[in-house]
Amino acid sequence: MTVDMNKMKKILIVEDETDIRELVAFHLEKEGFSALQASTGEAGLSMLWDENIDLVILDLMMPGVNGLEVLKAIRDNKRTMRLPVILLTAKATEVDKIIGFQLGTDDYVCKPFSVKELMVRIKALLRRTGGFTDESGFSVEGFSINFNSHKIFVDGRSVDFSPKEFGLFEYLYRNKNIVVGRGQLLDKVWGMDASVDERVVDVNITRLREKMDRAKKLIKTVKGYGYMFDTSEIDSETVKGGDAQ
Repeated sequence: MTVDMNKMKKILIVEDETDIRELVAFHLEKEGFSALQASTGEAGLSMLWDENIDLVILDLMMPGVNGLEVLKAIRDNKRTMRLPVILLTAKATEVDKIIGFQLGTDDYVCKPFSVKELMVRIKALLRRTGGFTDESGFSVEGFSINFNSHKIFVDGRSVDFSPKEFGLFEYLYRNKNIVVGRGQLLDKVWGMDASVDERVVDVNITRLREKMDRAKKLIKTVKGYGYMFDTSEIDSETVKGGDAQ
């Protein structure tokens, strides 16, 4: 059977240690991924802008532009802000991990590491996140939203979401059919502001649902935990991805 290379997930390994970089690339290719390699942060960023990467494995300690600087550049760019990133590093202190997660890493693997475990983590992360995406909009039952222009319509009528309402909708949508806790929503949408109570999530979800009209049924409450963007009850022919208005 011929493998369509265009459909293979592209994993970028940014690591200055050649042996580790080539070992990870070898196992990625055995698992059916396309592995790209960069030995410096600068080279990694250059490849990132030139290729449609699906996930980045990023060494923390590198000469020149280090892993945290690369991670910050990824999160600061609208095109790559949701790109899954796994930090692969020998720095394993609690402070290092906290800094990495605060800057937006999705996972943290410490050296020495199990390649088998790394492959499992990569597959799990790809299942629940998206890297570069052509899906800039969503529409169903008279409701449509464009994630790039932030334009929202209900039955042809323009509707405004507050920044927090928009952030909640987009995060739930990007993690559709997965239960998301209130604490996780605070972390991703509010940035874990210590002055914000979890009840503020419920208030904003209520306002969001009111503005979505018939499509509000998509956002389900999971009692005792949080919320889920549920598409299971919707006829697949009525749901449209890609560009919305």
